[in-house]
Amino acid sequence: TKDGAVFVTEFGAGRIVQLGDAGFTSIAEGLTAPIGLREDDDGSLLVTEEGLFSLARIDRATGARTLVAKLAHNVTYVARGPDGAAYVSSFAELADTKKGGVFRVDLGSGAITPFATDMNVPEGLFVSGEGRFFVAEWLLPSAVLRFESGGGPAASATVVAEGFQNVYGLADD
Repeated sequence: TKDGAVFVTEFGAGRIVQLGDAGFTSIAEGLTAPIGLREDDDGSLLVTEEGLFSLARIDRATGARTLVAKLAHNVTYVARGPDGAAYVSSFAELADTKKGGVFRVDLGSGAITPFATDMNVPEGLFVSGEGRFFVAEWLLPSAVLRFESGGGPAASATVVAEGFQNVYGLADD
């Protein structure tokens, strides 16, 4: 985060913890399968809850959870786009169905629009400084795809790396 704090989602425990000198301190509890985590502009935390198909905002001081958006399927990772919106990876099932994608979530209104479509099990997300979106496609053959700022179907993306076995997270270098 901007202030140097380190936070961790605990999927099985349903909580977010903060790493400090004395160990971990619970920040939010009672979440349903939290995975993706990003800091919002105001310092709150954006978290995806796979079990609720949702994106929520967590107040770091109180742990209060506020629903931002409810999607139709499992949600995993979250990234912030250059437009200020959140981008959430989502999939229907662990199968070659092309029902997965990345969705743009307006953080003010909660409006959801498709960004990257016709994927299977998109997972990790990364947005470069140039506004290019990188998505890890988990289902074999696993690959990292690059979408330009307008998104589109997976067939229009550039494969930038492949040959992985069930790729998940992405980060910049």
